[in-house]
Amino acid sequence: MKILKYSLFTAALLCFSGLMSSCDDDSITGAGDATIGFAQASYTYKESAGLVKIPVQVTGEPEEYPITFNVEAQIEGDEVSLDDVVLFTQLTGLKYAGNEDAPAYVEFQLIDNEEINDSRFMTLTITSASGATIANASTRVEIADNDNNPYERLWGEWTYSGVSISDGSTSTFTFTICGGLTPEEEAENADKRLVCVGYAGNSSIGGIPIVWYIDYDGEAGTCSIAGGETMFEIAADAFGLGVSTTKVVTSVLFEDKLYENMSIPGSWNDECTEMTFSSEYGLVPKIYGDGEYTGYVWGQDVQIVFRKK
Repeated sequence: MKILKYSLFTAALLCFSGLMSSCDDDSITGAGDATIGFAQASYTYKESAGLVKIPVQVTGEPEEYPITFNVEAQIEGDEVSLDDVVLFTQLTGLKYAGNEDAPAYVEFQLIDNEEINDSRFMTLTITSASGATIANASTRVEIADNDNNPYERLWGEWTYSGVSISDGSTSTFTFTICGGLTPEEEAENADKRLVCVGYAGNSSIGGIPIVWYIDYDGEAGTCSIAGGETMFEIAADAFGLGVSTTKVVTSVLFEDKLYENMSIPGSWNDECTEMTFSSEYGLVPKIYGDGEYTGYVWGQDVQIVFRKK
């Protein structure tokens, strides 16, 4: 790593865990009181959620395994067909073999388009079952649009471009912008802060993700790269500087000085495909070793531009 001294409709796809299991000659005999149904009456996902698994809950015991069941999927309204919204595998002949480590669920891939639309609703219904009585036969799935909100439209893979103040070369690398690394972080950051993952061609150091942050103001149409934020911290000599612990902190170059209490102002275009930051500022991650600033930095760029891949 380079461092510097600072100078419905018919569905297509649906899958269910435990599908490959089958009962053998020694069938399990049970009470025959099994029920099967959806765990909740409704679910909500953003269309950017990707792969989704809707739990199918089995209670009691069948007389013998496997329980087999069929599912029907329907999209509400006639604006779009089901396969414009989701991709499934099979809908019939699904099985649950009684393995708690392989629970039953309906699995599908949400299609993330770039159209601005209202939420779409899909109903999944267990239409028949063998070996169990159907309970809670249906669940309603809301698929919320993510294209009317610039905050979420800025999520995805981006290319970073900046001009090094040390030699005038252009530094480029790919990184990811998201709302957070966990659902809890996403909820806390909603419409306030974007999380950048990866820097200088690295996604992690020693298994620890490299993260930095963009503060976001949708009403003002502005954003800023935050200084003073820890990108990673590890009990190792990550850059070969003869230290036992390494920490990298974002700092901002302004008028030939480095600041950790400053940010780099910027904005995005209407298509949410480009973010441009003020050329008066630079991003200069500072390297700390054993709690002290080493005098080294991990890049020092001005004229920073992000372009969505």
